[in-house]
Amino acid sequence: MELPFYIKKAVDFGLMEVVDGKVVNVNTEAVDTVVGAARIVGKLQPTSIVEKDNTYDQEAIVLCRVLTSPSGVARELWSKLRIAFGVGHGQPLPAHLWGNPCFLAVGKEIDMTFLGERTGTTISRQSIITGYEQMNPANRDVQFSDFCQTISELTNDETMRAYGDPANEWSTALDVLKQKRALALHKETLFLAGQYLKTEPKLEKALEFINNRSMEGISMLSGSVGNQGQVTSLTESIIGDPGSNRLNWTDYITKAQAQDRPASTGVTAFDIDIDGGVSRPRPNMPRAGRLLVIGARTGVGKTALGVQVAASLAWSGLTVGFVSAELESRSIEARLIANLSRQYFGQRWWKNSGDDFGYVTVGELELPGASSNQQRIAEIVAQTSMRLEEGGGKVLVESPWGACVDTCINTMRTMKAKHPELRAVVVDHFHALARHKGGSMNNPSAMLEDRAYRLMTAAKELDIDLFTLAQLNRIGMDSNSNPEPQLNEIRGTDALAHVAHAAWLVRRMKLEGDQLNKDLEIWHSKVRGRQAVWREGKDVLDSIKGFIEKSIVRMQYDASFVESDNTNALIKERQGFG
Repeated sequence: MELPFYIKKAVDFGLMEVVDGKVVNVNTEAVDTVVGAARIVGKLQPTSIVEKDNTYDQEAIVLCRVLTSPSGVARELWSKLRIAFGVGHGQPLPAHLWGNPCFLAVGKEIDMTFLGERTGTTISRQSIITGYEQMNPANRDVQFSDFCQTISELTNDETMRAYGDPANEWSTALDVLKQKRALALHKETLFLAGQYLKTEPKLEKALEFINNRSMEGISMLSGSVGNQGQVTSLTESIIGDPGSNRLNWTDYITKAQAQDRPASTGVTAFDIDIDGGVSRPRPNMPRAGRLLVIGARTGVGKTALGVQVAASLAWSGLTVGFVSAELESRSIEARLIANLSRQYFGQRWWKNSGDDFGYVTVGELELPGASSNQQRIAEIVAQTSMRLEEGGGKVLVESPWGACVDTCINTMRTMKAKHPELRAVVVDHFHALARHKGGSMNNPSAMLEDRAYRLMTAAKELDIDLFTLAQLNRIGMDSNSNPEPQLNEIRGTDALAHVAHAAWLVRRMKLEGDQLNKDLEIWHSKVRGRQAVWREGKDVLDSIKGFIEKSIVRMQYDASFVESDNTNALIKERQGFG
């Protein structure tokens, strides 16, 4: 049964609920707000203007391309859709993005799958149908039969030829969708406002309605949908808002437990500048969102330090990502395994008999065929993996070759969607990322500045601590000519240091005769707030007396492992805590 247009519009706006062609429910509060209960049938008449400005084709292009692409590609496309509209992680796509109720239902189901709120994480025709079938019928936007029919139409050969051709530029389709949906929303608003005013409502209610709808259109055009309506009062944040699932400060303080102690990066020199480490997951309470910069020259050990951070956090039970724009995944995995085996087996070197057989090196893992101890290597890797799994930690490795900052951020969004407990990501490295669209191709400094701000925004959006490795200039990094390196040594831009929560500049110490050793200077070049450390054996975070400007760590490069760190000794020298 084909429903009259005005009934369809009432359903779209949440004013009515229709089942099997019959009106079964009227949202009287919404009706009163928008058009007035007594006049809904008479006032919501179709107009050529509203019907003309539909976005059916653009919505069909989007959904067809996603549903007919391999799952990995589909996730990337959907991520770009969310980026285009400015929808943050954990936030669902707004209903007003869709002009067709069946498309709304399909889009919502894809979005829930992307956000990890469905059993499966694969975006495909069958998985979307299965997810909708398992939904409570009372919560469905359209009937199941209509949903399946829409999926079938979007994925048939004719539609795929019309809409699924990759030649249909994705970004163009998204841009047109934004423009046309915003225009349709604007004209619908003007039409409904005219009908609304005929009901003679309070002036403030009418103006509020028009303003809210206008802001929806503006935020859609500007790509900032997810940034609207997030304001909270301090009082609500302290005692709680019944309509919010955000953990209020009172509960946060009173329910805090000792196990909330953050996870260490494995480098005390880093921990003291970030309140002891990376916070553990806590429902409905953002606790991360920091951009942290580790800068060094080529060959000093940026990647090794990044591996140490990722491996130690995972060893403590956290889920961590490692995105490498420089090395391929197997090389990163070899370094992670070597580090984890070093943490597990320590200094117990391999013997010809017994189980006390030490750790494996990066070289042994990358070229196991060159070793005579392949069985030993396999056993160590297996035991290390079991220990990591038992501790609940995960390291997610991705190596997108030729990746720009947008690809890098999309990768992190996918990690977060599949693993909502993700707490930190290491990006190796800032300067290895390719040029990105929208950046100034003729102004490298402006492009790097834009890249820095995008990474900072991503860290906040995804609620993760983002450790970004960066390249330093050659000039100024010589310990003989420059006693203390400065933040302006970061290559190409000052912006990365400006937006960072903490920044460390690393350089290798020299021995006599220009002989290099394994000791690295870690300069505490930027710290927001205090330096603090967790006391041994106590669940107390104490501020450090004075300020530690430089720490010395010793690297064990064959395991990408920090062997020693003099930061604790420096704290004791300063008589402890302030």
